[in-house]
Amino acid sequence: MLPSAIGTAPQGLGSTGDPLFCSMASLFGMPAISLPLLVGENGLPIGVQLVGRRFDDGRLLRAANWLVTRLAAEQA
Repeated sequence: MLPSAIGTAPQGLGSTGDPLFCSMASLFGMPAISLPLLVGENGLPIGVQLVGRRFDDGRLLRAANWLVTRLAAEQA
């Protein structure tokens, strides 16, 4: 688990942000998913990235689903 990008999401549709934290997973062919789990002071999302083992996409997706479900239950 690591940040998806430096800081909050950029304003508008002109950019998806700095890919610094996503580069290693992409370089090594590891599955990764970014989840907008936090909100910055400007109201824009802060992404949390989960990275899994190569060829273990299903486990990564199950972990992401568990995390999102757990956080939603705690916020309710």
